[in-house]
Amino acid sequence: MPRQFSWISTLGMGFSVTNSWIGYLNLVYGGRQACLFSLIAALFAQFMVTIGLGELGSAFPSSGGQYHFCYILSSTSTRRYFSYIVGWLSMLGWWIITCSGISLATMVLLGLVSFWDHTFIATQWQTYLTYVAVAVLTIIPLFIVPQKISVVAKISLFLSLAGFTVFFIVALAMHSGKGTESSLVASGDGSSGWSDGTAWMLAISNTMYAYSGTDCVIHISEEMPRPGRLVPQVMIMTMVIGFLTCFPLFFRNVTLGLFVVLWLIYTTCLPSQWVGSGRIAWAFSSDNGLPFSDFFSQVHPTLNFPVRATLLGLAFACLYGLLYLASTTAFNSIITSAVLFVNITYVVPQGILLTRGLLVGVFAIINAIWFCGGRYSFEGPNIDWEMLGLHNHRG
Repeated sequence: MPRQFSWISTLGMGFSVTNSWIGYLNLVYGGRQACLFSLIAALFAQFMVTIGLGELGSAFPSSGGQYHFCYILSSTSTRRYFSYIVGWLSMLGWWIITCSGISLATMVLLGLVSFWDHTFIATQWQTYLTYVAVAVLTIIPLFIVPQKISVVAKISLFLSLAGFTVFFIVALAMHSGKGTESSLVASGDGSSGWSDGTAWMLAISNTMYAYSGTDCVIHISEEMPRPGRLVPQVMIMTMVIGFLTCFPLFFRNVTLGLFVVLWLIYTTCLPSQWVGSGRIAWAFSSDNGLPFSDFFSQVHPTLNFPVRATLLGLAFACLYGLLYLASTTAFNSIITSAVLFVNITYVVPQGILLTRGLLVGVFAIINAIWFCGGRYSFEGPNIDWEMLGLHNHRG
């Protein structure tokens, strides 16, 4: 495949997947306190993971990304197992991330229709058909202008930043008053119904979604010059821009024009997600990780990208969307699992690198402590079985 991605287009590809500011919504969970501090907590956690992942991407640039790292870093006896598991999690995580992007664009589009016609209430089957239409619409650029996807990524980056600027200015111009400084640290103003602690955990996990997908640039590293240098730079810049633009913006008097801008941002981000999900599926099938790998590992001779692997992702998205007809709760719950899937793939190769050659020594030290005194002093947890049974009976 041709090397068409420059530094700025690679940054556009990475940020158009995360696009933190349009995917960040924590006010409903923990209130204003969660909006501010969960953003910082999630940034710290995800930034540490991204730094390590960027270092691995710099050392081993490949379309397979995390599962290739696992194969390279693991021992001979475990490398195939770890890389296979991480490969599946990475591919499924990317497919579900793409589905989440499609669903967000679908919801905004239906919101536009409802904004225009207040009597319109979308049924589940109308939502699904719109979901499929958005999926097909956003994958078309890959087939019409396959050599210009880098340009689409640049447009997505600039449109997102311009949209953020417009929304930020409108928010400042339309604000109805100012809150006190103490309101930023006040707790208990969330509206989710959960306790403060649970709401905080939900808020942090939701913020992690705003930073997910930073590995996108790794999966196109074979299509850029000097990937050993560009990959970590772009991954770090994606996190930085995401944090700087990730302050929540809410409007009581939203105009139709802002809705249109938001929908355009969502839709222009989706081609990058199709590229990322298609590349990881292609790389995994090239290593015989999928059924019918010989079929899905082919690169189209004219379009110069893995058409079959990309269409496999489209088929998954359409089938996954059927869940919405059965249960919207199940549909949204599985979407949140994408954050878990991709973060597992981020930390597993780093964990292997951290413990390689040290695992035996760690267990030896723990065993020595146990036999020297731990087995005499350690009593185990003190469980009040009567109280536990009482709580279970009440539940």
